[in-house]
Amino acid sequence: MTSVNHINGNNLRSARLINQLNLYELSELLGISVSTLVKMEAGISQPNNILIKQLCCRLGILPPFLTGSSRYTIHEDAIFYVPITTPKSQATSNNSTLFQATAYLSLYYELIRVLKTQFRFPNNFPKIYDADIASDTNIEQLADSCRFHWGLGFSPIENITTLIERSGGIVTSFPNLYSSIDSMSITYPHPIIIINHKKTAYQVRFDIAMHCGAIVSNFFFTSKNISATKQDLENFALALLMPACSFRNEFVRSKPIIYWPEIESLQQRWGVSKEAVIYRAFQLKLISIKQLKFSLAKLRTNASIHFNNCKTKKEQPHFISNQIQQLNKTQALSTEVIAQHLAVKKLLLTNLFIEFKNALNKSAASSPKKHNVFSINYTRKSTDLPSRL
Repeated sequence: MTSVNHINGNNLRSARLINQLNLYELSELLGISVSTLVKMEAGISQPNNILIKQLCCRLGILPPFLTGSSRYTIHEDAIFYVPITTPKSQATSNNSTLFQATAYLSLYYELIRVLKTQFRFPNNFPKIYDADIASDTNIEQLADSCRFHWGLGFSPIENITTLIERSGGIVTSFPNLYSSIDSMSITYPHPIIIINHKKTAYQVRFDIAMHCGAIVSNFFFTSKNISATKQDLENFALALLMPACSFRNEFVRSKPIIYWPEIESLQQRWGVSKEAVIYRAFQLKLISIKQLKFSLAKLRTNASIHFNNCKTKKEQPHFISNQIQQLNKTQALSTEVIAQHLAVKKLLLTNLFIEFKNALNKSAASSPKKHNVFSINYTRKSTDLPSRL
């Protein structure tokens, strides 16, 4: 039986990856062979109408998802991600994780396109490309340039999530990928930072600062060694969160042994982990390599040092959730309509993206509480949503 509507094989593959299914698992659900599914994804063969309906049912999508033009293509050179893998399965796992994350990001960008027809997004992200060599000096200068651009001075960053959102970046998380992605960011066409909310408040702040470095400068991607690239980004995060001129004045280095109450005081002031404070002190040559190793070993083996280690509350992104909630509240664009424009079912959208789950939970509350968060200003556009994206 021939198909009335030809499907796009790339879109079928994206739908499968979004649902975290491999070829064998989806073929089992559909009752077809793996080779048949491979041919459909390659565009060699086409499913009949009955199989298209089965695909939509199993994958939580609408027929236009399969029959439309190719979804937005994410370029790998715009992505920096830190996977959660074991050394033995690193190569295979990294590829699988990247493919899944790319499929998620493609759909997420479709969501951003819809929201941009209704809202104006901020645009205040620094673009700095004059650092040709990833030296320690250049990294410090890059971090200082970012602080100067944002008018931060040399004080602690109270809420780095809000800072990124006010600058036009998006901070989000993909709960379904928590087991495989530690953190991730993409530079264009819109800066997005994907975090893992299973981590501590200090770790999340550090990850956001690290990926901020990946977004503002391309020189981090000149290294072919991913470990070296990650090290450069971590050094940038330390410099951004704890500027050298302030940190040097506050860190007391007269004692041969680390004084932990002082470390905890700096931890609370700068909103970072004790490990980050120790590394920053070593980075600025305020402690020796011997003190660094001894302190890190102490942190690993002495649980009492970590007492009261999580006084800082986790920062929550609000920009996209607030937009979705406002559209639902004013009925300008309901979640159901957004799902239709993305050619997916509402349930899949809610399961994939935490913003929809949060917005729906807020809408369902009879008397929502007011949260003490920094307000992010954005302006509604007067243009209507186009009938076709």
